[in-house]
Amino acid sequence: MRLAFLFTDSMVFQRNKEIRVWGECETSAEVTGTFRGTTVRTVAQDGRFTFSFPPSEAGKGFTMSVSSGNQTITLKNIAVGEVFIAGGQSNMEMPLQTTKDGGYELQFLQGDDIRYLVVPRRHEKGKPCWGWHFIPLYSENQPWKIAGGENGTELSATAFYFAKRLQEVEQVPVGIIECDWGGTTIYNWISRADLLGNPDTAPYCEAHFKQLDEAKEEEYIPKQNYYNEELARRCPVTIPGEGFDFPPTSPNPINSQRFSGLYETMFQTICPFMVRGVIWYQGESDAGHPDAKDRYKKAFRLLIETWRRDLKNKDLIFITTLLAAFGNPWGDGPECESWAQIREAQIELAEEEAGVYYVNCMDNGETENIHPFEKRMLGERMAGCALAEGMGRDVFWKGPKLQSVKIENGILYIYFKHTGKYLMGDNVKITGFEIKRNGKWEQITVTSGGNFVHSVETDLHDAESVRFCYRNYSQVHLYNSLGLPAAPFGEIKIKK
Repeated sequence: MRLAFLFTDSMVFQRNKEIRVWGECETSAEVTGTFRGTTVRTVAQDGRFTFSFPPSEAGKGFTMSVSSGNQTITLKNIAVGEVFIAGGQSNMEMPLQTTKDGGYELQFLQGDDIRYLVVPRRHEKGKPCWGWHFIPLYSENQPWKIAGGENGTELSATAFYFAKRLQEVEQVPVGIIECDWGGTTIYNWISRADLLGNPDTAPYCEAHFKQLDEAKEEEYIPKQNYYNEELARRCPVTIPGEGFDFPPTSPNPINSQRFSGLYETMFQTICPFMVRGVIWYQGESDAGHPDAKDRYKKAFRLLIETWRRDLKNKDLIFITTLLAAFGNPWGDGPECESWAQIREAQIELAEEEAGVYYVNCMDNGETENIHPFEKRMLGERMAGCALAEGMGRDVFWKGPKLQSVKIENGILYIYFKHTGKYLMGDNVKITGFEIKRNGKWEQITVTSGGNFVHSVETDLHDAESVRFCYRNYSQVHLYNSLGLPAAPFGEIKIKK
């Protein structure tokens, strides 16, 4: 008998929810589990067993035992509190030790209430390998760890600050299950059956899967073997690129970047563990397509639907971050708006789907660094959302959001909701707004006044449309009274 890899000492179960446990055992063998005074029994079927304990209040220092025949597995120092999955690509993956003040935070962290498990990043299911994830890592199964001191340097910085803030407010243990991989598209995290079975996503996937099905082993196996061997050689001694292809090009059915690949090798390995929600930072790799907005929005909707199904949790909340500003601040044209399209998709989906939310970190971007070093701001903003929407706390976490626009006497007025007491402050000139006139976009300057901004220019009678921070990189200078940035928006027609 053995338990699934995520059941170890020091783990965290989600409070006030069904506690699910599973593993492998001889078929027809009886399995008994005991936790916090409750004993349950089941019989293994097809070499697997699963059982559930009833919901449990928060606490720590507990023991769980699982027995079958003469074998007993005992797990110690178990906690019950809040558990979240941290998912996405490199900006979620970016470890604490590579970010601003990351090492300092761990040195002075007290207690054992922030715990984490990193899901092994593997090209093939069940096969450990070396990988470069800001730091060299070998993807063997690791136990749950308690953040602090030497532990936590490899933990997602965003997830750490999220957990730290959550724990400070709720005063319960917080567990993070990190399930991310740099450079991945959203299509890597959804099953093949779901992608091809959904009419909204199938057109984007059929050619990709056809290539994978037609790939010849004698062509891709040597490439993948070379890739794995080079990673094993270079990662332990941190040798830089040297022209090394990363990763092997498709079609490659065992390439980590293939559609559905990480759904199979990573996400499925933690299902159906009970968690409160998912914090998600991803989308950079889905920008650049001609129809990036629709392509991403359809896939993200499907991901949320299928993750809720596979985790057996219809109430699972999703908190995504708008992509941080990045790139040429002065460019024009579609190539400078691809990230803006992803943000627009994220905002629209959050407005349309129950239990889906976004936080804004555009003001955390850097023109030439796709991985901003400051992650505290983002983690704490995500925590504010989780506290309000997941735990019912009275936390004001939303930034200003467009409400309406109008023109009076040649002056453009733009009204917002979620402004708090005011928008930034009176008589402060704000950039990032553009109007379309005669089919061309031009920048304007506005100033704030309560819950609205208005143009400094007074000759905008012929303005056709307005947009705000609709570029890959755009500096955000509009905040509410709580210091939260305004959400960007695409082209809005101005009614005359």
